[in-house]
Amino acid sequence: MEERFRRAHIPFSPVRHAYELPTDEVALHSAVFLEVNDARGTTRRAVATPCEYHGTTSPAVRSAPQVGEHSLDILRELGLGEDAIEALVAAGVVVDAPLAADTSSVV
Repeated sequence: MEERFRRAHIPFSPVRHAYELPTDEVALHSAVFLEVNDARGTTRRAVATPCEYHGTTSPAVRSAPQVGEHSLDILRELGLGEDAIEALVAAGVVVDAPLAADTSSVV
């Protein structure tokens, strides 16, 4: 099929699987990924903003929050009192701080 597209001068690109994308030459050349530091200072790869518009700047890129990084603030914004929040933390329902480096058990 690829040869038929080439002979007909039809632009094409093979469909990639998600696991192939981080090493795909076109993706790397196109700056699809950025290197960002997470809250622990670990460098991670993140997906860049897919669109650029004339006269605008891309937003600052940062890593996603760690598990529990904003939990207490969000619960307070939702109107929960400190006693209710403490009960949720004590029961293990809510994490009150970013987890240690091992997040392998987090889905």
